Amino acid sequence: MGIFEARQYFPEEEKPTRGETEKIEIPEEEWRLLEIIAKRVGGDFGMEVKLGDPGGGSFFDTEDGSITFDPLYIKENLEQAKFIAGHEGSHRAITPHLKELGLSQEKIGELYSQIGFDYLQNVIEDPAVNDWMGKRFPGLKRYTEKFYNEQLKEEGVVLGTPEVQIIATQLGYQPKFAYYGSEIIRDWHQGRFSQKLDPAVEKALQRTIDDARRSRSTIPNPDSENPEKKEIIQTAQERFRINTEYIWPEVKKLVEMDLHTEEQRQMLKDFRQKQKKLKQKRNEMKQAQKEGNKERQEELQREIEELEKELSPFNGLPEDVKKELQEQIDRAVREAAEKLNQEIEEDQRQIEEAKRKQEELEREIQELEEKAKSAQGKEKEESEKQIEKKKVEKLEQEMKQKQAEKELKDIQDALEDTQSGEEMPYPEDKLSEGTKQELEKLFNKLPRQKREELKDKAREQLEDFEDKINEESEGKLNPDKPESHRERREREAIEREAAQRSRKTEIEKQRIEEELEQMRKEKMTPYERTRAKVIGLIDDLYYRLRRILKPEEYGGEEAGYPAGQRLDISRAMQAKADVEQKYKLWIRETAPERKDYRFWHLVDLSGSMAGGKIEETFKGFIVAGEAIDRIEDLNSDTLTIHQGITGFHNRIFPFKEIQERFTKEVEDKLSTIPERTQDDDAGTNTYSATLFALEALKQNLGETANFLLTFSDGGPNYDIRDNLKELLKETKAERERLKIKIGLIWLGEEENGQTLQELVREYGYDFGLVMQTVKPEKGKGFSEALADLLEDIIRNPEKY
Repeated sequence: MGIFEARQYFPEEEKPTRGETEKIEIPEEEWRLLEIIAKRVGGDFGMEVKLGDPGGGSFFDTEDGSITFDPLYIKENLEQAKFIAGHEGSHRAITPHLKELGLSQEKIGELYSQIGFDYLQNVIEDPAVNDWMGKRFPGLKRYTEKFYNEQLKEEGVVLGTPEVQIIATQLGYQPKFAYYGSEIIRDWHQGRFSQKLDPAVEKALQRTIDDARRSRSTIPNPDSENPEKKEIIQTAQERFRINTEYIWPEVKKLVEMDLHTEEQRQMLKDFRQKQKKLKQKRNEMKQAQKEGNKERQEELQREIEELEKELSPFNGLPEDVKKELQEQIDRAVREAAEKLNQEIEEDQRQIEEAKRKQEELEREIQELEEKAKSAQGKEKEESEKQIEKKKVEKLEQEMKQKQAEKELKDIQDALEDTQSGEEMPYPEDKLSEGTKQELEKLFNKLPRQKREELKDKAREQLEDFEDKINEESEGKLNPDKPESHRERREREAIEREAAQRSRKTEIEKQRIEEELEQMRKEKMTPYERTRAKVIGLIDDLYYRLRRILKPEEYGGEEAGYPAGQRLDISRAMQAKADVEQKYKLWIRETAPERKDYRFWHLVDLSGSMAGGKIEETFKGFIVAGEAIDRIEDLNSDTLTIHQGITGFHNRIFPFKEIQERFTKEVEDKLSTIPERTQDDDAGTNTYSATLFALEALKQNLGETANFLLTFSDGGPNYDIRDNLKELLKETKAERERLKIKIGLIWLGEEENGQTLQELVREYGYDFGLVMQTVKPEKGKGFSEALADLLEDIIRNPEKY
C-alpha cells in the first residue's frame, strides 16, 4: 500500500523539524479511532501509533513496529488513513514472516531473486488480508471499497504510483507480469478483468484465476477473536504453496516474455545511441578538417570506424525493416513526450493553484489578525480559531505545492531522458511480425559478450520496475521482508568487490613473498616462519568465531546448532547421507546476549612429542592463539573471551597468561615449544600442569563457560597418576559450580579412541577427543581439527 508510505510531502533533506511548522490539531475522536483500528485489527495493543510532524510523511517503522501518521494526511483523507491503518494491521495479524513458513534463508534468496516472484506473492496477499479484515471488521469494508474504486478507475493499466507510470511510459510497454498482477486485484475487487487484455496475460489469467481465488480465500477464521498462531501459519503456508506451485509457473512465462521484450528494447536503444554518437563524431570530423587539426582527425577517424563496425549488424537489416523501426520508435517517442508534457502541464497547474490559494489564505490571515487586535472576549477567541484554521489550510497548500514540485521534477527528468535518447520507448505491439523476426535474428548475431551485456541490462531494468511496485504492495510492518533486487545487487557488488580485493591482496602477497622469500628465511624468527604457513587458517578461524560471537553483524541468525527455533531443511535432507549433519539441523535466532568464555590450553612437551607431532601442534596453537587473540579485540559489555597457554613436561612453561595479549615476548616464548621436547627432563607431569592451570583459571572465570584443554600423546608419569585422579575427583563439584570443563585431547591415531575413553573414565576428565597431529591421507590436519573444535565449543558449550 505505497500511497501511504509514498506520501512524503518533503524530500528527505527538506523535512521540517518540530517547531518549524504550524501545529495541526486532529480531533480526539478521529485520532482515537485510527489508533484503535491499527491496534485492534493487528491484535497488538502494545503497538505505538504516533502523530508525526506536518509534512513529515506517514510511515511504518519496522524497527519498533510503530505507525506514524502525518496529520496533514489525516486531514486530507481520513477515510484512506483508516483503510491503511486496518490494512497494515491485517498484515501484522495474519501475514507471518517467511522464516515462520519454514523457508531457509537460502531458499528465500533463491525464490525472491526471480523477477516477479515477490510481486506475485504480494498481489495475492493483499486481497487475502483485505478479505480477512472485511469479514473480521465489517465496518472497514467501505473504506477498502473506496480505496480500490479509486485505484481501479482506469482499465488495462498497471496499478502503481506516478513513479511507476513514468517508468512504464519510458519503457513504451507495460510489463506483462505486472499487468497480470493488476488484473488479479481487479478480479478480486470487481469480479472481472479489463475489457481489453494482452493475449498472453489473458491466457495466464484463464489458467490461474481459479487458483488465485482459492489462494486468497485461504485465510484464518475471521470469526475467531484471536486466531491461533498455528492456523495463521498453516493458511499462509497454503497460500504460499498454491502461489508457488500453481500460479508462479504461468507468471514466470510472462516474465520471460518481458525479459525478451526488454532485451530487444535495450538492443535498439544501444544502436540508436550509437547512431546519434556517430552523427556527432562526423560533425566533429568536419570541424577538425576545417581547422586543419590532423591529430584530432586521426583520433575521430578511429572512433568513427569503431562505431560503424558496431552499427554494421543493424545496418545490415532490410531497408523496409529499418524504415518501420525508425517510424514506430519516433512515433513512440513523440507519444511518450506528449504524455509526459501533459502531466507536466497538470503538475504546473496544481503548483500555480496551490500558490494562488496560499496567497489568498495569507491575505485572509492578515485580515483576521488585524481584526483580532481590536476584538474582545468571544469575538477575539473566534478570530484566533479562524486564524489557526486558515494557517492549517495554508500549510496544506504548501505541502501540495512541494509534492507537485517533486513529481514535476521526476517527470521533467523522464522527458529529458526520452528526448535525449538516454531512454527509448519500445512499441513492440506496433511492429509487424516480419520486423520482430528480423530483430530476433539480429540479437542472435551479436557477439556473445554483447548479448550478455544487454540481458543484464534488461534484467536490471525489470528488477528496478518490480522493486517500485513492490514498495506499494508489501506489508510495511514486516521487518523480515526479502531484500529487494536493488539491495541484492548492491550486496553482491560489495561481495564481488571484497572478493576481488581479497584476490588482489593474495596475488600481491604471493608476489612479495616470492621476492622476499630468501630475506624472510634469513630474518624471520621460528614463530614467524611457522605463522606464515598458517595465516589463512588464522583468518578463517577468526571469521568463523566472529560470526558466532557477533551474529548481529551477519543478519542475526546462525545455522548449524543441535537444537533451535527452526529446522534447516537443506541440512535435514543431507542428514541421511552425512550423519554429522544431524547435529547441525537447527537455526537459531541469535538475539544479542552476554557471551563470556575462558580457555586454558595445556600443551604436552614430553620427549614422545618430538618431531612431526610437536611441529604440527606448534602450528595449531599459533592458529588458535592468534585467532582468539584477534577476537579479544571485540571484547565489550556483551562479549568477553580470554585464553591462557601453558607448556609442560616435568616443568611448567607459562607461555601466555589469561589476560596477556600476543606480544613479541609471547611469540618468543611459544617459539621454544619444539625445542622443549629435547630437554633431559621431558617427562609428562600432567598433574602439576593441570593444578597450575586450574588455579590460574579460577582467578579469571567466564560466565558462559570455561575450558581447560590438555593436549597430550601419552599417559601421565607413573608417580603422579594418583595425584591427578584425586585432583580431578576432588574438584569436580567445584568445577561444575564454576562452569569449568577439563578435556583431554589425545594426540594419537583414530584407533586410539577406545584407549582415550578409558583414560577419561580412569582419571575423571569431563570429556575426551582423539585428534591426529600428522595429517592423514584423507581428512583434516591438527590445525584444522583444532579450529573446528574451538568453533564447536563456542557454538555448543553444553555438549562438552
